[in-house]
Amino acid sequence: MSLLKVENVYKTYVEGKIKTDVLKGINLCVEKGQLVAIVGQSGSGKSTLLHLIGTLDKVSSGNIFFDDINLCKLSDNKKAKFRNQNLGFVYQFHHLLTDFSALENVMMPLQLQGISKAEAKQKAMYYLDCVNLSSKANFKPRELSGGQRQRVAIARALCNEPKLILADEPTGNLDEQNANLVFNLFKDLVKKQQTTLILVTHDNDLAKQTDRIFCIKNGIIED
Repeated sequence: MSLLKVENVYKTYVEGKIKTDVLKGINLCVEKGQLVAIVGQSGSGKSTLLHLIGTLDKVSSGNIFFDDINLCKLSDNKKAKFRNQNLGFVYQFHHLLTDFSALENVMMPLQLQGISKAEAKQKAMYYLDCVNLSSKANFKPRELSGGQRQRVAIARALCNEPKLILADEPTGNLDEQNANLVFNLFKDLVKKQQTTLILVTHDNDLAKQTDRIFCIKNGIIED
């Protein structure tokens, strides 16, 4: 069953008199529970597509459907509510809040949903344990290794049990050993939670471990 449909999506950036066509009619369909990779050369529009799916940017034309809801028609407030209730984000740079502990970073999305501090703490500890970091719960990001920080970011993305996780080069800053560890952990947790993952990566070895690969070239999905 389809979770996500991207239909004839175009994205053009305009700066003064300069127009840059990044996406030129993207069509793709992602099924529930799938692990999907988006690959392509630097500047091909991989991250742009992810931002459009995540409602962080607006399409120039076309439609994006999530569970039959047209995301392009939602108001900004409804998009924010949609992101909070349905999506988890993981980036190349972990974007952890430096003054907060690992536990507090994972708790934050839950508390933004209005979940009590006690329940948020219990749930956050569960996900830190899932990524083998419960012993580092009170450590600040600067006290953790790069691989550990990314695992905290994964726990944070999973803690509100999203239907879809959008991961933009989540292993891009890690060495090969940590990249494989983080990706395998990610893969196991996604399958365990029966959620869906769209992964932007330049690592073809990781992409080959997913259920389906979409390659963007010249602004379109190449067959």
